[in-house]
Amino acid sequence: SNSHSFGSCPTPAPTPPAPTTAAPVPTTPAPVPTAPACLGIELELKTDRYGGETSWQLKDNGQLIKSGDGYPDNQIVNIPFGCLAIETDSDYERYEFTVIDSYGGEYQKTGVHPFL
Repeated sequence: SNSHSFGSCPTPAPTPPAPTTAAPVPTTPAPVPTAPACLGIELELKTDRYGGETSWQLKDNGQLIKSGDGYPDNQIVNIPFGCLAIETDSDYERYEFTVIDSYGGEYQKTGVHPFL
């Protein structure tokens, strides 16, 4: 039998593993400051036959921030208060609303939520 030996093939060198990169660490974006929440309020004032005697005041922690007086008789008047800052549930109580009849009588209520 004739056998031929062709030699041996060299064993290839092992392939080094691919370099690994650390997984990116997720970053948390900085919180975006938010403006205080606010509540848009509009007063619907219904006057009696002596509307000129009617006035009102809105106070924020005891400081007068809005008021009005001298309204027509027997009318419904819409008065926008604008945006009142409400940051927490307890902020409703910082507002005090008063309606005054100059002839006599006064209605006062703390908190804006009953008027929504």
